Amino acid sequence: MKAVLESNRPLVLATVVDRKTSSERPLGAKIVVFDDGTVVGSLGGGKLEEAVVKRAKELVKTGESALFSYVEHRSQVANTDRTCGERTLVFLEYFGPRKRVLVFGAGTIGMNVLRILREINYTTVVIDEPPFCEHAKDLADEVICLEDWKNIPVEVDRYSFVVVLTRGHAHDLDVLRHVVRSEAPYIGMIGSPKKNAELKDAFLKEGFTEDDWNRIKTPIGLDINAQTPEEIALAIAAEVVSFWRKK
Repeated sequence: MKAVLESNRPLVLATVVDRKTSSERPLGAKIVVFDDGTVVGSLGGGKLEEAVVKRAKELVKTGESALFSYVEHRSQVANTDRTCGERTLVFLEYFGPRKRVLVFGAGTIGMNVLRILREINYTTVVIDEPPFCEHAKDLADEVICLEDWKNIPVEVDRYSFVVVLTRGHAHDLDVLRHVVRSEAPYIGMIGSPKKNAELKDAFLKEGFTEDDWNRIKTPIGLDINAQTPEEIALAIAAEVVSFWRKK
């Protein structure tokens, strides 16, 4: 089991932590459910194990842990040798890389996005140049101060949700070069139709494709008719949550 947990693969470890009535599940019984649906171990089979595996598959996608209470009433075991049902409490604990939001740009909107995501316990990384990056030190889990936008020292993987909000759009193309062919499940970028048309032209001239461009959600944010920086930040954070929950 130790080797399984150290595999660095996203997984949920399900452990029986309490049992009552006719439950035959031993305390401490464990199974592991990986993000590809593979199951290692057993809780004794039956409907409990089926229900736990189903819930674990949901949690491994969202990167969350939870207590799971399974109740089987006496009427549900009439055709078995048992005389009563069971109540079993299972702790499902997520292990693996944490999803994180990469916010490129610590301007007014970026700072508000970070505030909202902090309030809902999202892991955040802000990337900007000095002195702007320093303004976000109390809002982000990690702050990266760039020396050169053409050399961005940030790994972008399938657990990275990208928000592009560079100051005056000056470095949007630099960021897109770095992230667009990564495994990031979400890349959102702020911008007006005119600005996006100009950027798209430059983007395609660099050898990127229409499919590459179509990976970018722009304009960024859910359509809530946002007007103020705070409302725009709310729309962006809401869209990140929406994509996060789908993965």
